[in-house]
Amino acid sequence: MAFELKEAELKRKEAELQREKATIATLSGTLEAKGKALEEKEVALRNAEATLKEKENSLSSLEEAARVQQEETQKNVAGGCSKFRCCWILLFRSLSWFH
Repeated sequence: MAFELKEAELKRKEAELQREKATIATLSGTLEAKGKALEEKEVALRNAEATLKEKENSLSSLEEAARVQQEETQKNVAGGCSKFRCCWILLFRSLSWFH
């Protein structure tokens, strides 16, 4: 009888061990899947960061081009006003000779 009790106890422990192995295998599979998903997210994040950096660089270039264009426009407007004033003064002087 003692032998049968020990055999039943061993079978129970063996079944418990098999359940624990199955649980460990399931948890390992889940952990691997989460690890792969995390790697994919890291790659996507690096790609997004690179894209953002490219857009920042592009924006900086566009801002610089706009600044240069604005300076050139301001110079042209200032130059145009000066030329207009000079022409007006010369015209006024020429007309004053007729008086």
